Amino acid sequence: MKVGQRQLNMEQFQRELRLNYRDLEDFPYPEQVQLKIQLVNRLIERELIFAEAERNDIRVSPDELDAAVAELRGNYTAEEYRQVLQDAGQTEQSWKHGLKLRLITEKVSASLVSAESRVTAKDAEKYYLGNREKFRRPEELRARQMLFDNLEDAEAVL
Repeated sequence: MKVGQRQLNMEQFQRELRLNYRDLEDFPYPEQVQLKIQLVNRLIERELIFAEAERNDIRVSPDELDAAVAELRGNYTAEEYRQVLQDAGQTEQSWKHGLKLRLITEKVSASLVSAESRVTAKDAEKYYLGNREKFRRPEELRARQMLFDNLEDAEAVL
């Protein structure tokens, strides 16, 4: 599979599949297919994020990654930390890779939503005042319950 200039082969897909769905064969076939499609979509999104990060020279430094690991690891001892990863079916390397993706995604998102694209309250008010007609809605009346004296009158309304 090729996403932009980035390439994913079947071996990489199978590895991701094993990491994400260790018990895939326990699911009915239609669900297996659906999970595989979801994984392909996530892999495409990941590659697009990495491509955008590369295009904008956005990186996560080893120090940033170490700080994020330390923050998420919290007060776990080294053994507890390894056990949590093992219970989740993750290696430390795969977990760090996922964390790095999250950090890069945050940086890419932040770069796309620059200060210039933020709308201030003053800008919003100015736009509203200049486009009031777009925001006008005719009055509406909503009836939740209508009472009639007899069935014939009720049917006449329908």
